[in-house]
Parts: sequence; structure tokens; C-alpha cells
Amino acid sequence: MKRPVIGIAGVFENASDDSPFHAWKRIFTSQAYTISVERGGGIPVMLPSLEDPSLILEHLSLVDGVLFQGGRDIDPSIYGEKKSPLCGVTNKNEDLYQVELLRQARKAGKPILGICKGFQVINVGFGGTLFQDLTLFSEGSLRHNHYEDATHPCHEIYVKPASLLWDVFHRETMEVNSLHHQILHRIGAGLSVIARATDGAPEAIQANEGPFLLAVQWHPEAMMMANNDMEPLFTAFTAASANA
Repeated sequence: MKRPVIGIAGVFENASDDSPFHAWKRIFTSQAYTISVERGGGIPVMLPSLEDPSLILEHLSLVDGVLFQGGRDIDPSIYGEKKSPLCGVTNKNEDLYQVELLRQARKAGKPILGICKGFQVINVGFGGTLFQDLTLFSEGSLRHNHYEDATHPCHEIYVKPASLLWDVFHRETMEVNSLHHQILHRIGAGLSVIARATDGAPEAIQANEGPFLLAVQWHPEAMMMANNDMEPLFTAFTAASANA
């Protein structure tokens, strides 16, 4: 069977100061995402942000599914809030483009997987909001920003039975890594939380209806660089993309 083509939504990165092209941002993805998609049975390609959003449908015609990857914080103005001093660096143009890509991908019936920032983009795209820092979620929250070793799990999550995540892993609890400082607040309309950390922070969401849409707060692609425990997630996504 033909492998499905998975479009990875690229994110902006500043070029180094010594680059002759430092005036322009780079659009990139990590090798970990491309390797994970490949191991899951897909063919990864990158979808760069376009100046003209009307071309998004042309992009989507080239792919079978869309992966929204990790990245910087989302500009809070997009979900109707003022930027807190606790919020990190943002790029509003990137965020608006990704929300529009999400909207059109959903309308086109493309299966969608969200990871970390992608998890948050999906929630915001469905009308949800974020805690701009984990300290605003709970003073007693877990430490979710474990940046020391992205490949190893650092806390447990509880998975809701009869959910997409349960169908993928068939486990009530899982160990995951954690590389974020923002947490979902109001959940977007049409989405359900299907996994939570021990402090109650949402760790996975799915769409209540329509084509495959699953998003996770942790970085399964990073864990894939150490072992294949997260491979079922990518396999399920690429299988849904192949059958869309």
C-alpha cells in the first residue's frame, strides 16, 4: 500500500547573526519529527508558512495528513488575552497561519496530529485558551519544563478509556516527557481532554467528531530517539491518513 504523505507545519527560527541571511527567518522542523513519521509508515514533507493563506488548499492537496509540531509560545492576542510577562517569545504571523492551516485542514477532512505547541494551537484554533505559564495553573503543579533530557519520561499521565489515546496504547497510565511551560485552560469547543497529568493538567485531546484529530502535550518524537515506545502514536496517525 502506498505510504501516506504527512505535511509537517514548519515553524520560524532566527538565522544566526553571522549568517549573510540573518535578516530573514528560517522555517524548519526537527529530524526527530521526520524520523518518527517515517517509522510510523508515512512520508514526511514540510509545509512552510506562506505569505498568501489562499494557497493553503494547494498545499493540503499534496498531503494526506497534517502534523502540527512543537515551537514557541502562541501570541495571547489570538485567544483574546493580553501578553503576560511570563509568556515567552511569540510570532503572531506564524500563529495566525497555523490556526488557518488547522481550519482548512479540518475542513478538507485531513487527519491531524498535534504535538506540544501543536496541541496548544489546536485548542486555540477550536476557541480555547491557555494558561500563559504553569504557575498560573496551580502553585502545586508538577514541573512540566524538563528541558534537560528530552528523550526520557519524567511524569505519569492517566488515559481516559474509550478514547483515541486508549485505542493507540491500550494503557490507563503512561510515562511521558515534559518540555512546556504553558497549559491548556479553557478547552476548545468540540474537543475533549482524554489524558491528564497527576496534577490535573491536560495532556491529550481529541475531536468529538469528524476525521482523526489527536493532540498530545508531550514530545513523543523526542522519546522516539531513545526507543520505539511512542511508535504506535505515529502508526495510528499515518494509518488514518492513508485511509482518509
